[in-house]
Amino acid sequence: MSPLALAEKKALSASRLFNDLGAQTVADLSKMAQRRKLQRGQLLFMAGAPVEQFYFILSGKIKEYYIGNGGEECIIRVSHPGEFLGLPALFLSEGNHTSYAEAVGSLQVAVFRVPPFLELLERETALNRNLLTLLSYRLECTRQQRCFCQKMSAECRVANYLLNQSDNRFHDSCHHCGCCPTPVVNLQPLNLSAQEVGLARETFTRILKRFKQEGIIAMQRGQVEFLNRQAIEQLAQGILNEDKYQ
Repeated sequence: MSPLALAEKKALSASRLFNDLGAQTVADLSKMAQRRKLQRGQLLFMAGAPVEQFYFILSGKIKEYYIGNGGEECIIRVSHPGEFLGLPALFLSEGNHTSYAEAVGSLQVAVFRVPPFLELLERETALNRNLLTLLSYRLECTRQQRCFCQKMSAECRVANYLLNQSDNRFHDSCHHCGCCPTPVVNLQPLNLSAQEVGLARETFTRILKRFKQEGIIAMQRGQVEFLNRQAIEQLAQGILNEDKYQ
């Protein structure tokens, strides 16, 4: 592991966990972080391992999953740059991870050791607030995804997933005010994105192509740009006619 570069520290400082903290607290947190690189297929942590660290994704993607009763791999979520990984596990009574985290491709993360972080957490009220906000946001995203995967049509699932991923990727920016660039959502690898919404890759890809044909999104090599966010939001709510996407 190695220290973070200046640009990486800035990305970390812009995260929800660092929001509105005092300069000294930000400096203390930044000093804790060390960069770690992983290659495709390497595990960041595995189920049953003690929770000794948590992570901030600097570049690349990582899939979190558990092994089902039949030995199958069950995707929990795919995390992207700008997201924290492993924070909920800090508060498990058993003190062990309950899932696996595997690098999808080349990956760089900022690593935080748990003991010094918990010491700082005991002293800093603002950090506690930010952590609760971050965990609540994660819980709400998980709840929404589970809901639309179980109850909504395939088109609603894809539209909700695009909105969810857009929010995840840019939740620390001011995109809601309209002054930031149109978000670009990276869906690669498509098979994992399809698994997250409980669809076959072929179905997932077909719906995206229809969205593109209708001028709702632009898509190239798994990179999706919103051209008509209102239409995506209406599809997510089941307002637009979905028959043409069947």
